[in-house]
Amino acid sequence: MKNGVRCTEVYVAQQPGELSVQLGDTINVIQKTADGFLEGRRLVDGERGWFPDYCAVQVTNEYVQRKHLRQRYHVLQTANRILNRRHTVPQATACFR
Repeated sequence: MKNGVRCTEVYVAQQPGELSVQLGDTINVIQKTADGFLEGRRLVDGERGWFPDYCAVQVTNEYVQRKHLRQRYHVLQTANRILNRRHTVPQATACFR
């Protein structure tokens, strides 16, 4: 499942692993449970967690979905650049004798 939802109600996380959401947050849904919870990743900051499905509506406008995917792509590209900088080991210089 890879759908986008927009939050229509505020939800404050009650337990570890849950995601607090604010009115207007856009979230990419990863999976849904039978008891009405969605697991998703918030587009603005990439935070991931569970929240109830009653506080969100599916984003059906194709233009909005593409816009959110572009935003997510840019966030992921930036995170990748940061990680690459952290893991880049400077090349050893010639030994001085």
